[in-house]
Amino acid sequence: MIAALASGLLLGLSCGFYLLLVGSKILLALLAARSRRFLAGRAYRAVMRALALLLGLFALLLFREGWLLLAAMKGAVARCPAYELPYRSVPGDTPKLLRKTLQK
Repeated sequence: MIAALASGLLLGLSCGFYLLLVGSKILLALLAARSRRFLAGRAYRAVMRALALLLGLFALLLFREGWLLLAAMKGAVARCPAYELPYRSVPGDTPKLLRKTLQK
């Protein structure tokens, strides 16, 4: 009983999704056919150019934000206690530091 109900629900959802996809494409084709004059006009081209500029601006802003986040992560890793030595280094103490590190 439950398996039949589940398979019916799955079939209904699949058919509904398919009809939504096909219906939206048909509607889009009808709208494009009726607005052919608008799509070839100067206003449409101006809107598309403005949207292209906005898209480029958003791309630059997202690139900048990603760069800043990567820089912050790099700084966080450098300050992570797991990467620090448990003792302080003193100038001229490099051989002792190296020996202590290799003993661990």
